[in-house]
Amino acid sequence: MPQFIGASVIVHRMVEDRFELLILHRVGYPKDDSDWAWTPAGGARIEGESPLECAVRELKEETGIELEQEPSLCSVTEDWYFFHSEVEGRSVEVDTAEHDEYRWVGLEEAIEKCNPHVVSNALASAFGEATKDPRVLEDFFPQAALLDLDGTLIRNDHTLSDLTKKMLMIATEVGVTPLFVTARPPRAMCEIVDLTTIAPMSVLMNGAMIFDCKSRTIIREQKIERGAALDAISRLKREMPGTVFGIQSGFDLHVEPGYRPSWPSPLNVTFGPAEEYVSHPVTEILARNPEVSPKEFLAGVREVVSDLVEVTTSSRTGLVEMTKKGVSKGSGAVELLEMLNIETQNAVAFGDMPTDIEMISLVGLGVAVANAHPDLLHACDMVCGSNEQDGPALILEEMISKRLSLAGHPASDAK
Repeated sequence: MPQFIGASVIVHRMVEDRFELLILHRVGYPKDDSDWAWTPAGGARIEGESPLECAVRELKEETGIELEQEPSLCSVTEDWYFFHSEVEGRSVEVDTAEHDEYRWVGLEEAIEKCNPHVVSNALASAFGEATKDPRVLEDFFPQAALLDLDGTLIRNDHTLSDLTKKMLMIATEVGVTPLFVTARPPRAMCEIVDLTTIAPMSVLMNGAMIFDCKSRTIIREQKIERGAALDAISRLKREMPGTVFGIQSGFDLHVEPGYRPSWPSPLNVTFGPAEEYVSHPVTEILARNPEVSPKEFLAGVREVVSDLVEVTTSSRTGLVEMTKKGVSKGSGAVELLEMLNIETQNAVAFGDMPTDIEMISLVGLGVAVANAHPDLLHACDMVCGSNEQDGPALILEEMISKRLSLAGHPASDAK
């Protein structure tokens, strides 16, 4: 157990089936989403206190709430413990020396306001504990694990933990086939193979491509017809001025002036207006617009071109991705599973962004990491630890340990 600095109790209530979290605003902080401006009740430990004692004391001092039952532990960082409890009909009496406002808010607003990520991730974990049935893990052993990469399997510093690497190797040995399902193009997959030491068949570009990581060859591409691509680009330039484009096909990339690629550019990158490149069907249209917020841009693109192409995002930075109508991570995952003769109900899927919603909704068990977008947190079957906390690896470890135990092998074989 880590040597902790302090602890918090995340409390929620249900108001006519609406899940609401209690957050407090710290005196002297701006009324925005600055780090530590809005938080659940919590504070520093007093010498000799256990994490639970610290959290319960801080909750009472800061809100006047006394819990009738012991809260459960929902998240642990290197120096902080987060507990969780439901409350009913409780009035809040804020300690004005520390806080000048409190609010009962929905999950999305809580995650937007409460930073840094260790706080928002803990709120998501509390939501998962309160609204998801943990029994979904019982007696479930998948034949395949569909794994989103960035924000799900990969840490924020672009590394993989030793536990994640080990569980990917063990999974292949016990009959769970790891499959990557990602927004990345093929040029950005070599580093993943080097990181994970496995080279599976993968779904790339939000479902538009099936790719063999071992041979580094494209198995299948689904492309946007030329007319639809040109129409989509024309509409967006007219309706959303300032939009710049990148176009992807195969290993190639074409970018307009001002477009910033997310992944390393290939040697055969070309430059110029998007229309000049679209002389043939293309696999994916990428768009950015620095003049509007990421949320507004995604909504605007969907309104303008969703009749022509599939519109999604795998990024929080304002990148919008467009594929052939009807093509998604979900459709790509289904196709890959069919190629491998695996039923969708025999697969588990992990993700973090709205582009993962269809995929995790189609499989036997859909899991969102705690740092996931609120839309995915609502859609999943369960919430695991964040990408920084080895969430997917720990779920795989739990499932594999159960299987080894049932087979008469010690659970330590999976550790």
